Amino acid sequence: MAAAALAKHLLVGRVVAGVHRRLSAYGALLWASQLLVESTIVNYGNILVGTWALNALYSAFGASIGKLSVIRNKTPAIGIPDMLTLGERIVCGDTTKIVTSMALGSQEVLVAPVIIENMGTIGAWAVIMPGVTVGQQATLAPLTIAEAGSDMKPRTVYMGAQAQPVKVNLTLALLPQEERDS
Repeated sequence: MAAAALAKHLLVGRVVAGVHRRLSAYGALLWASQLLVESTIVNYGNILVGTWALNALYSAFGASIGKLSVIRNKTPAIGIPDMLTLGERIVCGDTTKIVTSMALGSQEVLVAPVIIENMGTIGAWAVIMPGVTVGQQATLAPLTIAEAGSDMKPRTVYMGAQAQPVKVNLTLALLPQEERDS
């Protein structure tokens, strides 16, 4: 595992967000590093599931993961962990797909960060596309798809194939008045 993380960092270092050509030297290195990361996580992820060690593995590949965050079983779609930022106390349900890169036609690939702020909850089978920011204490219900580039507002519950807000989360009532007004 350590050798794979070292090889990834030697190949591309820290991945740069943006649109990259597939048939360029950087595009080839990006592709090779994605394969390396995904194969390592598929091979070791089931052993490390639900433990701090899985977070350490993602962090070794460049992800930023806060305290007490949990990545559950089979969440290997994080092909470019450099683009993933998880705040503190995040729960990513089983088979969640966090996609940090996607094809834009046959010649280009979009690489964009996915940010999940503190105390966010991602339901089972939810899909988060590149460029999404999930606000603090926001919840994506199971089977929800957050489209590329969308922003999920704090303390709101989202559901649907095109993530739509369905209600303001009840934890809002527990916050001090000045924080509720923001």
